[in-house]
Amino acid sequence: MRIMIATGQIAVVYPILEEIYQRLHKEQSRWLLENFGAMKAWGLLYDGDVDTVTEWMENEAPSEFGELNMLDTYKYMIKMRAYILEEKYLAMLSLAEYLREPLRKGDRVMDLCEMNLLCAVSYFLSDRKEDAF
Repeated sequence: MRIMIATGQIAVVYPILEEIYQRLHKEQSRWLLENFGAMKAWGLLYDGDVDTVTEWMENEAPSEFGELNMLDTYKYMIKMRAYILEEKYLAMLSLAEYLREPLRKGDRVMDLCEMNLLCAVSYFLSDRKEDAF
């Protein structure tokens, strides 16, 4: 089943997400289920379902204000992508700086690479091309 979204595009991620959710639920995978909302938001970024991503940002995304929980790193990475989608480049860059030192101390090299790429995208889209390069 394919679902039409507001932009008129055909959504292909929903059936895949439903299948993943059913498998996680069946296996009672608590730790993976905790990240399912973030994974859903990431998939829906590709489908262009901005409304559902915005809802995730408002209700489920971790806050960068307060104590950092490194178990939320995956969710923070998705949140940075959502900030780019919403054209909130300063918020994205601020979140990146919030995460930079803990990721460095934790030797999370791949997360740092991904984050630096997202920073470059934000700099480029906010007309700070010299910082992007």
